[in-house]
Amino acid sequence: MKMKKAVCSIFVILAFLMFGNSSVYACSCPTVVGLEQELKWKLKALQAVFSGEVLEINKVPQSRDVSVKIKVETVWKGSLFKEVTISTPDHPGSCGYPFQIGESYVVFASLSDTKTLTTGLCLKNIEVKKAIEELKILGKGKKPSSKAFLPSAERV
Repeated sequence: MKMKKAVCSIFVILAFLMFGNSSVYACSCPTVVGLEQELKWKLKALQAVFSGEVLEINKVPQSRDVSVKIKVETVWKGSLFKEVTISTPDHPGSCGYPFQIGESYVVFASLSDTKTLTTGLCLKNIEVKKAIEELKILGKGKKPSSKAFLPSAERV
């Protein structure tokens, strides 16, 4: 009986050590039923919806974020310049979106408290080459503005 308790105790301790680490982050995203409803919600609730090619990814000093410079190709919401920089956490475990340099994405972004565009895993950005249904639903869109993005409520 003592041996059984000892083995159970060891398993509990191992499980705590493996899964009880306070520095582990999990990304839990709310869902909206149906792609069309989800895109309508994003167009209403978010400040920027656009597609573009990732030009640069840089670590933000003293932060767990990266800045992502994107050449904007098509805009469905927002007043965006031909290039825009957005931020995202630097790891998918902290809900960061794993952008890749040279890839094109449909990007969904919100305006942070510091008036910068941010995005993450929960907003479900998607590579343009995989976004067939999303692009059909979003429609034609418009070209980016020749004026710079001004992060204010009136411009977005």
